[in-house]
Amino acid sequence: MASLLRPRRSMKDLDDKILIDLASAMQNKATPSETFIARESLAAIWSQEILKDFIRLKKPGFRDDDIEVIREDFLQIISLLCYIGWPNWAYFGRIFLAHYGLDGRRDRTDAKIGKFQLGDLESDAFLGRPWAHKFLSDQYIFSPIVLREGESLDFSREWRLPFINEESNEIRQGGYGSVTEETIPRGYYRGPHGILSNTPVRIARKRFAIGQYFRFEVKNLKQLRSALAHHDRILPYLATVTVGCDFNIISPLADMDLEGFLSGEQGRYPNDRCFTMKDLVTEAANVADALNFLHEDLRSEELGLTCCHRDLKPANILVFFEGNMLPVGKWKITDFGISSIRQTESTNPSIRHTSVPLLGPYQAPEVCSGRESGRRSDVWSFGCILARVLALGLQGRHGLRDLDMRRGKSADGMSDYDHDYFHREVPAVLNPHIQAWVRSFSMSLHSI
Repeated sequence: MASLLRPRRSMKDLDDKILIDLASAMQNKATPSETFIARESLAAIWSQEILKDFIRLKKPGFRDDDIEVIREDFLQIISLLCYIGWPNWAYFGRIFLAHYGLDGRRDRTDAKIGKFQLGDLESDAFLGRPWAHKFLSDQYIFSPIVLREGESLDFSREWRLPFINEESNEIRQGGYGSVTEETIPRGYYRGPHGILSNTPVRIARKRFAIGQYFRFEVKNLKQLRSALAHHDRILPYLATVTVGCDFNIISPLADMDLEGFLSGEQGRYPNDRCFTMKDLVTEAANVADALNFLHEDLRSEELGLTCCHRDLKPANILVFFEGNMLPVGKWKITDFGISSIRQTESTNPSIRHTSVPLLGPYQAPEVCSGRESGRRSDVWSFGCILARVLALGLQGRHGLRDLDMRRGKSADGMSDYDHDYFHREVPAVLNPHIQAWVRSFSMSLHSI
């Protein structure tokens, strides 16, 4: 009854509504090269009611009983044609619905977007000029990339990544580029066994400024993924995708990194969560086991492999809170951008990687000076991390902050030192404040 009382739309009313709705549904409008419309938004725009009005007014060469086919296979095509102002709707059914390939299937559906050739589109029997050029120019707005778990995808620069955040939430930035939190809309991520997600998926996007850095890390990640065994505390990547000169690694989204956890980062850390020294030591042991796995237990079909991480630090250990079973969350090693994966060296724990010094508080002395480095250098880095974890467990965040502050002081504890590394001087010695803390820690153990 309500439909009988509703005023019938005019052609202009319908055209205006469709264009307004398409414009409202666009994501990332502030950056035209990233603008797209998700399929679920198109499904909401093209309701049964709108399609019936469209059939009545446009006479597009299909009928009411074709509506389900249109909604299943042609929503992106029909939206794109409306967007570019294509006028020849009387021929739509013949050009698109009635066109079949050699395999007996329709071959001008939404799945074909991005594969149409200009020469074919320019034919008078297809879209003709100038609509062919407009179609090709704007097609990517209506067909963003579908990400597929475990795959490395490569697209030309016109394609759009399916991230629906108007503003990306930057998690961190480095020499390689940046890591941001993104949301993939429903239907644009294929998980295990090729199943499309039916809910939005939150991910971490590592975006590289330099393609060489991207390719090196992807090479390492693929070797880790292809190993015969895997470790639960080594973070896998979900997908890699190149769009023109935009290089991306897609990974699971952590709640925070270990640096944020140790420092009591506000906003994402559940402050009412209680944990004990045992919880911290248990999780640190899991990271140690993962590091040992990288060093000793990697296997490919042909070789034994060893992986030296070479940049182990709290910022490269991610924390995942999964319910209340693990008070300190699950800690997972990530960021293999400068890691070295090689055939196992049975007798030499030190492998010459580079003569270029790699600086940082957690780097071993030999790494900072550009000398031989390898698995033992990772062990040094882990020991530095462990010292801070134990300080948190023994003395709380106040004690940890005090230790971090003293790390950057001269031996007198008053004046500032050049850096806050866990070692100093040449030849290297342990930072005197770390040495004093280790001694006090050892004495406290003996007194128990």
